[in-house]
Amino acid sequence: MRYFVLLAIVVTAQIGAAWATGDVNTARPGASFATVQAETAAACDRLCADDTLCMAWSFHGNACELKAVVPSAIAQEGAISGISTR
Repeated sequence: MRYFVLLAIVVTAQIGAAWATGDVNTARPGASFATVQAETAAACDRLCADDTLCMAWSFHGNACELKAVVPSAIAQEGAISGISTR
């Protein structure tokens, strides 16, 4: 029984971490100070968190746009965006 409780905690934490990666099919156009390549939205999120100027980010294709402010979110198919976790 303890095994199942521990497994449920780990699975719940992993699902929560995946959801925290950003808003799917959402972009934040404008205010980009850098565009860099990233393999995943999670990598883009990490790049933003590690940059002291970055307040938000948008990821589409392999492009990660780092934002100096938090622009309004708009619907955009295939984009993922988020606000800095810092």
